[in-house]
Amino acid sequence: MPIYEHRQLGKTMLGIIGITLTLIGLLLVLVPDDRPLIPVIAPILAVAVLVAFLFGSLTVVVTDERVTASLGLGLIRKSFRIEEIRDVRAVRNHWY
Repeated sequence: MPIYEHRQLGKTMLGIIGITLTLIGLLLVLVPDDRPLIPVIAPILAVAVLVAFLFGSLTVVVTDERVTASLGLGLIRKSFRIEEIRDVRAVRNHWY
């Protein structure tokens, strides 16, 4: 059972992906014959959706035995045993 669990959404990244998908959708609607655009747009859409699912959030879970951090759906994750942690301190990370 988790002692601590927190999920942080990548709001900026998800917003940029949402805007990109919206612009691509508008492009498909506004261009009269969109068939030439499909081979270009399909890979962009696929990569954008994949990035959103893989990196859209960060989840940190602390249990009695482990600290686990996972991105998105949890396919990318890193776990540490509590015994491996030597030092802990509060830090302030700037966005720039």
